[in-house]
Amino acid sequence: MLKPILIPKFIFVCFQHGAGGEALSVEISKLKKCNTLDYTKHGPRTWSYDYFDRLFLKYPAKNWKDNIKLDKTSNEFYYVVPSHYTPSTIKEVFPNDIFVVITAPKTTEGMNNLKKRIFDHVWLTKHNTLQEKIGFYIEEAGKKPSRDHLKKLNQDLLNGEIYCIIRGVKPTLTNMKKLFEKSVSQTYYFKKENERFDYINEKNLFTISYKDFVTNKKENLFKFLTKLT
Repeated sequence: MLKPILIPKFIFVCFQHGAGGEALSVEISKLKKCNTLDYTKHGPRTWSYDYFDRLFLKYPAKNWKDNIKLDKTSNEFYYVVPSHYTPSTIKEVFPNDIFVVITAPKTTEGMNNLKKRIFDHVWLTKHNTLQEKIGFYIEEAGKKPSRDHLKKLNQDLLNGEIYCIIRGVKPTLTNMKKLFEKSVSQTYYFKKENERFDYINEKNLFTISYKDFVTNKKENLFKFLTKLT
């Protein structure tokens, strides 16, 4: 008798770049009803390896739906997927799956805290191998490194220095800070009109504020998750 085909179930953890969603994804994946995520630590930063090979952490391409592959052997447990895509976007393909959203900070103090966290956890950390640095380069640049850039990546580099290489400027602390300020000013968390990750709790969606996340107030979130079937 043929075994029934199992359709994979997902928990998408949606968050703005730098808000810590990969660490939260790994924590969620340790629940009994989830598949545990593989990950590495780069200083304080968590770098995870999910079902979609980090597809949802890359800048959304027009053909992103064409890159979704459901050809892996699945089981009855949830696959946790960190994502910079919003639930609204993901629901175009996965309308019935589970979503966790880290909502944007609302105060100046909260925004400054996030800003510092992004610089410390992303820009001032580094990858352990050349392959990881190439992967980071591709995620941020949207293309493979040139031969010249590949040679530069084969050095001991901070992520901020890789950003400098991508932008074609000398990898100095001054240039890193300039690029960081420009990058931060363009993110949704730091714009007054920010509505991008402002969601409210729904049947299959649970929110946790950035403040509650960084102060480890996750009890309500995990109560919600432990009730999943």
